[in-house]
Order: sequence, then structure tokens, then C-alpha cells
Amino acid sequence: MINYEEPDLTVLGQLESGHAVLGAKAEAEIFRGVDFKGVAFLECVFTSCKFIAADMQESQFLECKFFDCEFTDCSIANISVLRSEISSSSFVSCKGNKQTWLEVRFKDCKMSDFSYEAVHLVKCIFEKSVFSDGRLFRFSILDSRLDHHVFDGMSFEQGNVLKTKTPATVFKKNCNIDTMLFHEADFDGHDWQGMKLPRIQFVECSLVGSLFNNAELSSSGFQECNLESAKMFKIQGDYARFSKSNLTKVIFLESKMSSSQFTESELAGAQFDNAILDKAVILKCNAKKMQFDSVDFSEGTFEDNDVAGAKLTNLKLNFAKLDRLLEDDDTDWTGSIKSVCRLNDDRDNRPKIVNNAGRPK
Repeated sequence: MINYEEPDLTVLGQLESGHAVLGAKAEAEIFRGVDFKGVAFLECVFTSCKFIAADMQESQFLECKFFDCEFTDCSIANISVLRSEISSSSFVSCKGNKQTWLEVRFKDCKMSDFSYEAVHLVKCIFEKSVFSDGRLFRFSILDSRLDHHVFDGMSFEQGNVLKTKTPATVFKKNCNIDTMLFHEADFDGHDWQGMKLPRIQFVECSLVGSLFNNAELSSSGFQECNLESAKMFKIQGDYARFSKSNLTKVIFLESKMSSSQFTESELAGAQFDNAILDKAVILKCNAKKMQFDSVDFSEGTFEDNDVAGAKLTNLKLNFAKLDRLLEDDDTDWTGSIKSVCRLNDDRDNRPKIVNNAGRPK
């Protein structure tokens, strides 16, 4: 009689016979210091398991599920997770760069105390999850969804968030965001107040009613964005760029925006009173009823704008360039201009004396 021994289909049992684990189910198991390096997992289910100091470098998880699991001090460099689901699980102090997550759904998960480089998240869903006290460097989030996701105490550098929906996503004020691109993101009503956001680029984003008061936006850009009724009171926005964007009724009161640019944008009803815009450029904009009182626009360029009904009063326009402005009877230049302004005629660029009150001649 031939004795037939049933194969061990557990995770560890399959590991002993090869480098692949197929269809295994593990519940309440502790994988402490286990070597999963380079192992391929297919259609496995892990429930209430703990992975402690496990080596998961270069491992692959395809169509796997993790429920109520804990990953602590694990090595996850070059890991690939594809078409999988992770729920009510935590990742604490895990290490490793060059990760790929494709079509992974995270729900009620927490990831903390980490520093990752070259992480790519594609077509992933994060639902009510939290990233805290971590760093992401040279990363990308593409065609994904961040639903009620929270970033707390995070540092982001040189990242791209492209074609990603962000309903009710929150970047807490203790986050550091530098040199990032957001494309087609929805941040309506988001609170960015007091945050440092240098070199951030928003492209085709919705930021209606967002709050940027006292934020740093130096060298940041907004291209084809909707910022209607946003609040940008006292921002630091030197070299900021606004192109083909809706800035209707945006408040820029007392902001410092030296060398900033506004091109082909809607500025109707925007408020710039007491702002500093020296060397700034406002070009081909609809600036109807714009409030532009007591603005320092020295050496700035203001051309091809519709300023019907605009309040352009008490301006400081030392060597500013004004040309081709569409005015009406309600355009108000009272108190402007007490210094000299540049002529716009290429034939004669000598200083031109302008009356203290009334429209420039």
C-alpha cells in the first residue's frame, strides 16, 4: 500500500516547497521574521494576521485580500501588489523603496512612520484611510481615488497626483508639500490656510471656495483651474502663476505677490486692495469690477485687460507699463498715478508724467 500524504497548503507549508503561495488562507497567524523575499502570492486571504519584521522585498501579491492585519517593521522594497483588497489594516515603520500598487483598494487603513521613494499607485482607491508621520519622495498617484482620505504630518516632495479624484480628502496643516503636481483634482472648499505650498502646480483642478489665507505659494502655478470665491488673504505668492483660470471674486487682500503673473484669466470682482504686485504681469484678463486699490504695481505690466467698472485707485505705478485697456465710465483711477509710468509705444520709451487723479493720458 502506498501511503499518500496530503500536501500542506498553508502559507508556510507552500513556502517550503517553492517560491509561490496559491490560494492559501491564514487566520490569526503571526509571521515574525519570515522570509517572503521574492515570493509570489496568488488569491490568498489573510485575516487578523500579524507580519512582524518580515522580509517581503520583491514579493508579489496578485488578487489577494487582507482583513484586520498588521504590518510592523517589514521590508517591502520592490514589492508589487496587484488587484488586491486591504481593509482595516495598519502599516507601521515599514521600509523599502520602489513599490508598485495597481488596482488596490484600501479601506479604513493606516500607514505611519515611513519614508518611501519611487512609489507608484495606479488605479487605487483609498477610502477613509490615513497616512501619518511619513515621507513620500518622487512618487506618483495616477487615475486613483482618495475618498475621505487624511494626510497627517506628511512630507511630500517631487510627486505627481494625476487624474485622481479627491472627495473630502484632507491635507492637515502639519504637512509639508514641496514641488508637486496636481492634475484634475477636486479640492473645493479645502482649507490650506497657513500651509507652506512652494512650487506646487495645480492643472485643471477645482478649488472653488478654497482657503489659502496666510499660505506660502511662492513659485506655485494654477493652470486652467477654477478658484472662484477662493480666499487668498495675505498669501506669500512671489512668482506665482495663474493662467487661463477662473479667479472670479477671489480675495487677494494684502498679499505679497512680487513678479507674479495673471494671463488670460477671469478676474471679475477679484479683490487686490493693499497688495504688493511689483514687477507683476496682468495680461489679457477679464478684470471687470476688480478691486485694485492702493496696490504697489511698480514696474508691472498691465495690458489687454477689460477693466470696465474696475476700481484702480491710489496705485503705485513707478515705471509700470499700461496699454490697451478696455474701460467704461465706471472705471475709476482716482488717486492714481503720482509717479511716472512707462510709455508703451516702442517709438518713445521715455518716462511719461501722469496726472495725480483721473485716467492715464
